[in-house]
Amino acid sequence: MKRLLIVLMLLTTACQPRALHGTQIDPPRAAVEFALTDQNGAAAKLSDYRGQWVMMFFGYTNCPDVCPATLADFKKIRGELGGAASRVRFMMITVDAERDTTARLKEYMNAFDSSFVGLTGNKEALAQTYRGYGVHVEAILASSSGHTSSVDHTSSVYLLDTEGRLKMVYTSVPWRDVLDDLRYLVK
Repeated sequence: MKRLLIVLMLLTTACQPRALHGTQIDPPRAAVEFALTDQNGAAAKLSDYRGQWVMMFFGYTNCPDVCPATLADFKKIRGELGGAASRVRFMMITVDAERDTTARLKEYMNAFDSSFVGLTGNKEALAQTYRGYGVHVEAILASSSGHTSSVDHTSSVYLLDTEGRLKMVYTSVPWRDVLDDLRYLVK
């Protein structure tokens, strides 16, 4: 009888779906297409990345905290994924197009990993992209100059599957947990 209970417990546990660490979008929904420009000045659409997993967040090159920390986490994740890293595209879409030129984005992204994609665009294309992902963006102006001093923005990371569908959203999830999810999902 005891042996039967152990077998039943093991079967029940084995049939449970694997718990993921972020907020799972189930079923995954079509991600919003965008038409932006990458750090090399080339046109870039979300659909260009079909067939790859996409880790995407919204940030800017003058960000003092969350943006460089997110890219540093991306670098760690990419390094730990080994061969599977070739199936994941890591990208940042700017929330500060005024200062984030393609040249600045290229320099900034290369400081973390030359395979990372930095995207910018005109105000209308970026605003449409922000709305499509529910991203809050608010420029904070320096009182004396009237120029942007910082940008308040959503800091979530979005995971899109190989079919361009939003699969997961990560907010304040440790990078090792995100890595754990990617190892499970990106096979």
